[in-house]
Amino acid sequence: MKRSPVLIVILLLTALVLLLSSKGFLSLYVDSLWFRSLDYYPVFLKILLTKLTLGLAHALVFFGILYLNLNIAQRYHSGSADIQHELDPLRPFWKPMILLGSLLLSLMIAFQAA
Repeated sequence: MKRSPVLIVILLLTALVLLLSSKGFLSLYVDSLWFRSLDYYPVFLKILLTKLTLGLAHALVFFGILYLNLNIAQRYHSGSADIQHELDPLRPFWKPMILLGSLLLSLMIAFQAA
């Protein structure tokens, strides 16, 4: 069975994100156990909700800026005369790659910001 190179890249990126974020989830679980043992679980939930809200806000802003910037760069790059568009096999995949890359990068930045 032949696998698509795009699928392999997506699987590798997913594995990398999970590997990098596993320490954060373990820390979150230990914190939840500690707050629960002290009967301060509502405080933990408030802290968690605040971190998630700020992280999503960062992700949304970063995604908007990055996606807009990459689309503008791709549009100006498409107009250059030194590239033969007929020979570019990735041309149909530029928009989905820009969207997926911007989304993954903005989520990674958001998890680090929160």
